[in-house]
Amino acid sequence: MPDRRPPASGSGRGGPRRPASGRPGTPSRGGFPRPSTPPTRPSAGTFRRRRLIVLVALLAILGLGVWGILALVGGGSPSTTPSSPTDPGTSTAPTQEPSQDGQDGTDEPSPPPSPTPSKTEYPLGSTPPPPGACAPDGATLTVTAPERVEPGDSVTAAIEVTVPAEAEPCLVDLGADALTVAVYSGEDQLWSSAECPFDPASRRLLLPAGGTDDASVTWNGHRSSGGCGTDGDIAAPGTYRVVVTHTLDGASVVGEATFLVE
Repeated sequence: MPDRRPPASGSGRGGPRRPASGRPGTPSRGGFPRPSTPPTRPSAGTFRRRRLIVLVALLAILGLGVWGILALVGGGSPSTTPSSPTDPGTSTAPTQEPSQDGQDGTDEPSPPPSPTPSKTEYPLGSTPPPPGACAPDGATLTVTAPERVEPGDSVTAAIEVTVPAEAEPCLVDLGADALTVAVYSGEDQLWSSAECPFDPASRRLLLPAGGTDDASVTWNGHRSSGGCGTDGDIAAPGTYRVVVTHTLDGASVVGEATFLVE
């Protein structure tokens, strides 16, 4: 009995053809159909136009930056308002300049100059008299002592004498004969340089007008028992005064300072 089965698929001339990409209905790799034509590349003219646009934008930004810097440095644009010409028929009042003393032109009396101390003048060729002792009028006596000391410690008083600026040159003596230093506790005198004189006994110095001379005297921290010994009791803790009396031309000038013994 003859075999009547249909011929196998794809065999013979009349059979269907397989697609070139594989089995029928199978998509390309990636799940999307492959494009039929490749993307087109921009032309050279397009590139030139893009570059020209970018260049113009950069120039505009650069110009704005330069304008901003000039505006900041120059403080803004100068005024363009033209000045009006002067009318020949209009007179202009002169501007009043301020005076040298800073006023607005008003005349005010200036303060009188300070008086200059008068100096004694002597005839040419004559010998001026020797300087005398400094007068106490206007002279100042300053005394300085340490703020605090321990019991038994010595205390040094610094003494300074200043004559007035209008005084004639004069002599000041800061020796023991013209200077007395005493230490008090209240009104109780513990020690005096009159009982224990210091050296030198006389020290005269010629001071000019406004001149200053200084000296220092030391107390040994003990109550005086006669002379300069330390046999007396040590000063107890408390507040003390050092009083200085200086003789100037027969008059006395007094100064003092306080200190603590603790």
